[in-house]
Amino acid sequence: NLSFNALTSFGSEFSTLFNLQTL
Repeated sequence: NLSFNALTSFGSEFSTLFNLQTL
């Protein structure tokens, strides 16, 4: 469960970074 939570957090941060770069 902890591993999944960490993966989700990483995905969220990566998504935000991608959105910022796209903007």
